[in-house]
Formats: sequence, structure tokens, C-alpha cells
Amino acid sequence: MDRNISHQPTDGLTYDPEDQKYSDKNALQKKITRGFGFYHDHRMCFTYCDSVFNFFDFSDNEYDGNVRKICESKTERVRGQCSQCKRCDVQSLNSPRENYQYQIAYPAVGYRHWAQRAKDKGELSLCDQAEKFFELHQDEKLPELAQETVEPWGERNEKNKSISGLEDVFFQFFSAQNNELEIEMDTTEVFEKNQFDVFFTQGLQYCDTPAWEKNQYEQARTQAKNNLDVLSCSVKNRAKVTALDSICSLMMRRQYPQSLTTENRKRAKTLSEAVSEPGEFLWGIRPEERFNTEFNSTSETFVADHTSSHLRAQNFRIKRRENLWKIPGVKPKRFMECCEYDGTYPITVEGFEPSIRRGQKSFDEMPKMETEVGAIGCPLAATQFEQNANTKPMHPMMMLAKAYRPDGFEKPTLTVKEE
Repeated sequence: MDRNISHQPTDGLTYDPEDQKYSDKNALQKKITRGFGFYHDHRMCFTYCDSVFNFFDFSDNEYDGNVRKICESKTERVRGQCSQCKRCDVQSLNSPRENYQYQIAYPAVGYRHWAQRAKDKGELSLCDQAEKFFELHQDEKLPELAQETVEPWGERNEKNKSISGLEDVFFQFFSAQNNELEIEMDTTEVFEKNQFDVFFTQGLQYCDTPAWEKNQYEQARTQAKNNLDVLSCSVKNRAKVTALDSICSLMMRRQYPQSLTTENRKRAKTLSEAVSEPGEFLWGIRPEERFNTEFNSTSETFVADHTSSHLRAQNFRIKRRENLWKIPGVKPKRFMECCEYDGTYPITVEGFEPSIRRGQKSFDEMPKMETEVGAIGCPLAATQFEQNANTKPMHPMMMLAKAYRPDGFEKPTLTVKEE
């Protein structure tokens, strides 16, 4: 058989779960073979993940470069090692959002592969789901449960009511909702300092990255539709949705419009356009008079600002970091090595060791930057740094909240509001 494989899209190309071709075995195999051929010829991304590294091991050492011969079990192993970190979306410019001519989209093919597997073997039973859920690595540090979640706190502080002229809605990310209430409290304080009306919507469910990852598509779609129903009314009235975690914002901005059923996609597209990361949202009002730079305290130090792969995939990195520059004396120093906290991957038995090994560059880099403070926009990634780098970075919105307070940081400062 001819080993030469065209890099141009085949008639099996689709990333739409509603498309008949999406779960067609032959169409999917054309897409997988073309993708394998492209990666083999271009030697791309082998430094990023075990998935592509093992693909090269199979293709070079077992199949002498003939990727057409890679068997189904090896394909499943390669696909199973994709942690959906999205780094190849950014580094290889091969995702659908880039309008890249070859349309390889390695992570998206992973979702499609597992959807086909679910069609053939059925989605996980309730018993199997429980087994997968509780198959956690005993050494992984998990966030501690908060004594109070955001909804009762919001109720006491009258943040659970819609406000006329609404400008913002929080999406309660699971970790912030159940483990990191302080992040939501501080973000609320920052937004109110900048004259936003803020309220917490009730009835939202987790964006459910684990369900997408574990090919539990009906569960994932059900929860996504619930969130769409809860948020659509506010978004229709021109509210904005901020997601405190880059995984949740990525899901709502990219996965919902691609994966929800056809009748829900128009609303999902409208929601995706209203979603932002809080730092990006805040930076968007910098030309306005209400943009508040009247900070009362400062750390006057260099800050190690970590940009996660999921933020980079959404092009959030620059706008978010610029907010920290507004604090007098603070000098952010950016680093972008992925810490490998992707969904539920690092807390599982199979993902624990690879996530630490692949994230080691990031853990090593933060101490080398010789900074006193770390900032990171992902609460779960902060836990990963706490366990593996002996430091827990603050969420950037927490740093801004502290700087607004006279006693937030140790050093007071006098600032003049910018014109």
C-alpha cells in the first residue's frame, strides 16, 4: 500500500457531533490516518505530550513509518494519552478556530474517537462511572471543601438578584464554588470597585469537562443545556458571563457551540460571545472613566505570572497580565510552561505520574524567576503548583482586591487615577 498520505482534508472531515459522518467508522479512520501521516511527516508536537511521543514510537519503531498499519489498540492507546491540554492548538496552529488549511485538530479528533468508542461499546454504566470517578491517586493533593459555598454567601449579600442594567454574571466554577469562595468574593470586590453590577446566578452545574473526557456525552450535553437555559435570559439582555477558570471559559466558548444539539447551537453561540475571563473583561473598560487604578497598597515586587495553555488557546494572556502592571511597583514576569492540570487528568491513577513529569519544567521555572509572589488564573493549577513547587500562586483578581485595600499588602501607596 502506498505510504504517501495527502495532508489535505478528506471527505471524512467533520467536528460536528450532529453530522452523520461524526460517528462513521470509515470516515473517522480517514481522519485519523491523515492526522497520523501529517504528524509523521512534519515531526510536530512530540515534545508536548505522551500521546504524540508514543505515536512516534509506534510509527518509527514498530511500523517503519507506515502509519496505515497502526492497529486499533495502538490508536486507542495514543488517543487515551491526550490530556486535552490544548497546547498543540496553540503551538501547531492546527485547530478549527485558526482556519488552518489542513484542519488536523488533534484534540478534537480525540473527542470524536472516544465518541465512536462509546457508540460501539456503550457509554459507561453508573457502576463504571463511579469506579472511574473514585479511581484517584492517593498522593494527589485535592482542594479542601469550603465551609460555605457561594450561593448562600451571595444570598446574604444580595448578590443573587438580577439588577436593572446588568453588566456581569458569574459562572460558578466548581472549585471556586466549593473550595475557593475567597476568589469569588475578591473578584466581586474588584468588579464593584470598577462600578459593575454583579450577581450570582443560581442553578448552574459544572461545565463538566470530565464527562466530555470520559465520553459521557449525554451527561455532558444535559449539564451544558442546563447552564445554557440558566444563562440565556441574562445574556439575551446583554449581560456578560465571566468564568473564573480557563477550563470553564474554554468549554463555554468552544465546546458548547460545537457539541450541543442543533436546536441549541444558536443560543450556545450567543453565550460563547458573552463569555470572558475576568481579567480580560476588566481590561476591556480601561478607556472608561470608571476603570479604577486607585490602589492603596502594593507588594512592590516581581510577580511570576503563569499563563495556562487553556488561557493561551483563548488568547487571554496579554490582557489579563496588563491589569497587574497597573498596581504600583508590581512587575509581572511571564512564564508559560504547562503545569499539566488538565481537567481530571492529574488526580487519576493513570494521569498522576505523567502530569507531574510533563509539568516539571513549569514547577522548576517558578523558583528560578526569583519572585516573591505567583499569580495564576486557574485555581486547580494553583493546587498543582502547591503540591509540586511548594508555592501556591494567587488568582490575579485576589491580587487586585488586596491592592485596592489599605491593609491588603504590607506597603501603602498613593496613586493618581489615570486619564
